[in-house]
Amino acid sequence: MPIAELSSTGTQKPGEPMRSQHWAVAAAALIAAQCPGGGPISTSYGPDEALPILAIDLRPLAVEALDRVVAENCELAGLWDETADGPERRQAIGRIRAVLAPEPEPREPPLFDL
Repeated sequence: MPIAELSSTGTQKPGEPMRSQHWAVAAAALIAAQCPGGGPISTSYGPDEALPILAIDLRPLAVEALDRVVAENCELAGLWDETADGPERRQAIGRIRAVLAPEPEPREPPLFDL
């Protein structure tokens, strides 16, 4: 399922409980790996071959999908909250999100007005 569909529907198809949420996280991690500051995917579940360069346009969609995964009404996030490693999982999502949508660096005030 394309990440664009995950981020735009907000609902799951019958018979697909939580699988799309896992796919959203995996897709966002692959997109983040190609961003400045993104780390390599180092898991046996990752792709065997290098991915082509992914479009920059996918970054906001990946952020939106991650936001849905950690939302209060998300079943997966609810299950995480019931486990000891729930906070760690949420932090990992936060790190991926920070790579995809970094906060702008503060600018120094200009030396003089024009």
